[in-house]
Amino acid sequence: MSDKFIIPQWSNKVAPCGGVDGCPAYTDIAGALHALSTGDAHKAWRIMMESHPLRAILGRVCYSFCEKPCNRGEYDTPISIQMLEAVIGDNGFDPEFRPELAPRNGKKVIIIGSGPAGLVAAWYLNIHGFETVIFEADEKAGGVLRYGIPAYRLPKDVLDREIKLIKDSGVEIRLDSRMTDEKLEKLIAKSEYHAAIVASGAGISKSAGIEGEDKTVNGIYFLREVNADSEKTPDYTGKKVVVIGGGNVAMDSCRSSIRLGAESVTVVYRRTAAMMPAHEHEVNQAIEEGIVFRFLTTPESYDGKELTVRMMSLGTQDSSGRRRPEPTDQVEKMAADVVIMAIGQNPELWKSCERDNVYLVGDAAEDSMGTVIHAIASGKAAAESICRDLAGKEMFAPLAEEVSYKKLNIDRYFEPKMRLRTFSAPASQRRSGFEPVDSVVSLEEGVVEADRCFRCGMCLGGINSDCDWCFRACDEKDGINKFMVEWNHTGPLFEISSDCDGCGKCWEDCPRYVVTPVEIENDEE
Repeated sequence: MSDKFIIPQWSNKVAPCGGVDGCPAYTDIAGALHALSTGDAHKAWRIMMESHPLRAILGRVCYSFCEKPCNRGEYDTPISIQMLEAVIGDNGFDPEFRPELAPRNGKKVIIIGSGPAGLVAAWYLNIHGFETVIFEADEKAGGVLRYGIPAYRLPKDVLDREIKLIKDSGVEIRLDSRMTDEKLEKLIAKSEYHAAIVASGAGISKSAGIEGEDKTVNGIYFLREVNADSEKTPDYTGKKVVVIGGGNVAMDSCRSSIRLGAESVTVVYRRTAAMMPAHEHEVNQAIEEGIVFRFLTTPESYDGKELTVRMMSLGTQDSSGRRRPEPTDQVEKMAADVVIMAIGQNPELWKSCERDNVYLVGDAAEDSMGTVIHAIASGKAAAESICRDLAGKEMFAPLAEEVSYKKLNIDRYFEPKMRLRTFSAPASQRRSGFEPVDSVVSLEEGVVEADRCFRCGMCLGGINSDCDWCFRACDEKDGINKFMVEWNHTGPLFEISSDCDGCGKCWEDCPRYVVTPVEIENDEE
């Protein structure tokens, strides 16, 4: 005779902030924020380090993809996850930390470029037993993190300490070592390396094809000069600067120009404000700093003193799904001592990438999303593919079930709490230099904000837990075993005992959708 029974099952789920529509690197944000809410920034940092090692960097330059699906946002306001990542990255960082390394497996991987994708790929390959060597063309490591992002967004000391940690873990970075497609092809053909990752970024600026373009400044090269902190850094004191473009390079260029003393800075973009690919936060801060935006405007020629522009109107949709800007009869001239072209960039073409064991990642890939966190995710994906192909192992476990807002026990356990406000330096102060714009809140403030997190899908049991609602619901039935250990983020802290009668109180009382009913068959002879 076979009977079916409903019994409880404890299993940690995935919070949407770290799921498929959240963090592209699948960070265990709920686990890290719970650790931070207890005041343990170091434990929070160790949890976040499992998904990638550039924690304080992402706390400053990420565009908060994780906050959009945050379940708390349906209740009142999303958690300030990016700000908390900076708190964790600064307060939890341990320079002596070394990841546990697998035995060397005899496989060698060459990585071209030490930007975010290359650094993260090397980090994971090193952990999993591969000998990794990064070839970096510049005199310092970091790629776009160092030479593309201004210091007012990413302080260089933050970048340096996280790169040092990666190097100290055993990753070799060869500086001033430019790798060409021809050299890489020979190395792979001679089997000196078993696989290669090309993480060389997108450093070739697109051309606008206008008359006098040779008199303009290349946006990529301009940012390199600014961020290299060298004698080549331009002085724009008293100059009228016009930046062409609407992406993040354009935003970094216009905001850097105002800090270099420009009398005025104007951004010219051929589409509307709503169509700009630049992040809204960057655009708003640029406006606060006095930068003027001219939309539906495109350049036609530049003579070194005046920029001729044509007004545009929106027509039919193009291949990107946006309405195509079409020229009108209206033409104007703008005074411009400097014109910076920032209309996009392309990666270098690598013929060697036609090989199965050569991977394009980050901005070097055709499908690049153009953000640091997406570059990190692509570096992780390439490292996992190499580990699977050459070592026959998976690096990362598949994602568990994701917890939607409706599956949480909201009304019974949670109450509204306002999101912690963050502050930026006054615009007048920001214009005068490259000091950080956005302040990182204190550890104490971070603990308060982290405590707003629902910890979706995460069991909070264990010693000294203030949850234990499933255990309490079972009352005197002894249907649940509680693990008398400290909380950890890797698994549930309860299990069913032999006395469980399947009453359902435990899953009805679980705040976070950790306990769920499952149907089993009980065969009796």
